[in-house]
Amino acid sequence: MLPKPPSNPRTTWNWALKTPSSVTSLDSTLPTSEYLNDDETYKLVSTLSFTPEHGDIYTCTVEHVALDRPLTKTWDVQVALPSLGPSVFCGVGLVAGLLGVAAGTFFLVKGNNCN
Repeated sequence: MLPKPPSNPRTTWNWALKTPSSVTSLDSTLPTSEYLNDDETYKLVSTLSFTPEHGDIYTCTVEHVALDRPLTKTWDVQVALPSLGPSVFCGVGLVAGLLGVAAGTFFLVKGNNCN
C-alpha cells in the first residue's frame, strides 16, 4: 500500500463562458487517483466529465500546503470548423467522372455511326 501524502490537496473545477460574466463552480469533491512517482512524490489525477461547447472555458485549481500559491490550469474549448477541401475534391472528381462518361458515350455513338 502506498504511503499517504501529508495532506490531501483541494481540487476545484470552474466553468465560464467566453465572456466571464458567470462562473460556475463544479463538483470539487471528485475522486482522484493517486500515483507514487519514482522520486517518492505523488501525482494525483482528477477528471471531470462534461460536453464542451464552443466558447466555454474550464479551469482546474489545486491547493496544497506544499505549494506557495494555488496552481491553475485553463482549457479553452475550440471547435474546429469543417474544412471545404474534401467537398471540393469530391465535386471535382464527380465532374471529371461525368465528363469521362459523356466523352466515352460520344465516341461510342460516333464510332457506331461510322461503321
